[in-house]
Amino acid sequence: MGKKVNLKVLPDNYNKEVEAGSRLMDAINENNISIESTCGSKGKCGKCKVKLLEGKISNITENEKKLLSEKEIDEKIVLACERTVLGDITIEIINEDKDMVEKGQIIKSNKNINPIVEKIYLELP
Repeated sequence: MGKKVNLKVLPDNYNKEVEAGSRLMDAINENNISIESTCGSKGKCGKCKVKLLEGKISNITENEKKLLSEKEIDEKIVLACERTVLGDITIEIINEDKDMVEKGQIIKSNKNINPIVEKIYLELP
């Protein structure tokens, strides 16, 4: 078993021990904290943004340089799927999508909902 470090997540002030060297996205998900990742944490969508408030994580990746603006990089916005936890860290979850639906909410919009998953019924012979 590897070294344990502290992960603090704001704005909920959530603290949990995680494995040093683990991917930030995995550490977040393993602790039942949900952040958006439409590409399945493959570093393609740029949706899993979190703000690093303090602590040590791996260096910026080429994917992040492509998906984040210079302003975001300067503000220590990182992609959780691209970084590794190296020591105790404090992050803030960024809720960019104001239209995101929380569990139990009613959708009051005329926007088309077009999920990437489709249910298909098959008949077996």
